[in-house]
Amino acid sequence: MIPRERPGSPHIATAVSQRPGPDGSPEPTFLRQRGARGRRSGLARSSLKVGVRLAAAVAPAGLLAMLTGSCLITTDPEFKVPEPGPPVLLPDTLSPDPRDIIQISATEAERLFEAQVQSDDAGVPLEVRLLFNYGQADGEQPYVDFIEGTDVPPGTVADGPRAVRARWTKGKFNMSQAGCYRFTLMVGHDFDNRGCPQQDDYDAVSWLVLQCDAINGCPTALTDCPPSDFDCRNLPTGGGS
Repeated sequence: MIPRERPGSPHIATAVSQRPGPDGSPEPTFLRQRGARGRRSGLARSSLKVGVRLAAAVAPAGLLAMLTGSCLITTDPEFKVPEPGPPVLLPDTLSPDPRDIIQISATEAERLFEAQVQSDDAGVPLEVRLLFNYGQADGEQPYVDFIEGTDVPPGTVADGPRAVRARWTKGKFNMSQAGCYRFTLMVGHDFDNRGCPQQDDYDAVSWLVLQCDAINGCPTALTDCPPSDFDCRNLPTGGGS
C-alpha cells in the first residue's frame, strides 16, 4: 500500500519503481521532491541574496548623495558676547513727580529720588547717579556735580522692574543761595571719565528744585534756572561753566 503524505507536509512523494520487500512482496520506491513551500523558500533566499547585492552596490552612491546634499561644519561656530541694552526708567514710578516743582526748605536735611527701571544688563550692574545742574557745562562734563546712588544688580526685562534710588543730603551740592536748580536721576552701564554712560546706554529724568531760605522763604517764580545746553549725547568741549 502506498503511504499518503500527511496534510500540510512540505513535500510530495511520487512512486517511480518497485522492489521486493522483506516478505517478498513488492515495495514501492519513492523519489522525494521539494514541495511548494520548499520552492517558495528557495525563491525567497534567492531574492534576499539579490537584494543584499543591490544594497551593497547602491549604498556608496546613497551615502555620497547624503554628504553632497548636506552642509558640513568645518569650523567651530562663533558666539557673540551679549551686550547690555539701554535701561528704561518707568514714568509712572518716578518719585517725586517730575511735573512738580520741588521745594527744599532751609532746614531740610535730605531728599530721596527714586524710580523703577527695566533693562537687559548682560551681567553688568546698573550705575545710578544724581546729577546737579545737568545741562550746564563744567569743563568737559555736562553737569556741575553728582551724588552716587545705589548700584542695581544685573537683571533682565523678564525679571520685572527694579528699584533705582539716589539720596540728596544737605551740603552735598553748592546750594547756599536760594534759587532754582536742577536735579537729574541718571542710570546706565559703565560711566566714562566724563561722568556719562558709554555707547548712549542710559536713561535720565530731571526735576526743577527751588532752594528756600530761612528769611525770605521759597522763590515765587522759576527764575535764573540753570541752562540745559548740553547732555551726554551733546558733550561740551571744555572751557568751564
